[in-house]
Amino acid sequence: MPYETVSDLRMYYETAGSSAAPTLLLLHGSGGTGQSWRGQIGPFSEHYRVVAPDLREHGRTNNPLGTAGFNHRQYAADIATFCDCVGISRAAFCGESSGSILQLTLALARPDLVAAAIWSSGTYFWPEEQREWNGGLTVDGIAQAFFASPGPDGKPSAAFIDFTTKHDAQGENHWRTLRATSSRCGRIHTT
Repeated sequence: MPYETVSDLRMYYETAGSSAAPTLLLLHGSGGTGQSWRGQIGPFSEHYRVVAPDLREHGRTNNPLGTAGFNHRQYAADIATFCDCVGISRAAFCGESSGSILQLTLALARPDLVAAAIWSSGTYFWPEEQREWNGGLTVDGIAQAFFASPGPDGKPSAAFIDFTTKHDAQGENHWRTLRATSSRCGRIHTT
């Protein structure tokens, strides 16, 4: 279970595959972890050195900056610094949701680092009202805001369970699409 000191935080990450192979970083979405990619890590590691970090304030990675550090620009800076710390000079990046969005900043800030950027369920623009409403909510935070979970008995409400089940199912649909796409396209080429 490796950790790397990245600026102000202690970032958890997992690796698989040969260190001599091209590097592929898997970037999870909001509320996820590097383990969100568990179905893809094995197949991808047959051809790549796979690195799956937990972003700031996700999984086993801390966030000393608090809410000020909970944004895509900071995530991109963290990933760039992480790559420098562990000796990754060029890689392909595959992201889902927030993992896709942070790649925009990463590619602009560090074009030398980004050999390829693969997006799934990312967006490049949110209206100001949406950005204000999001305000750093996690999936559970959003579910609690909408469904007031837990209920009076201390157990999650049926609406909360339904919401989180649908979120998990949607995430699985993203992975299924990614697996189908990668099997049709073959290897990801880093040049």
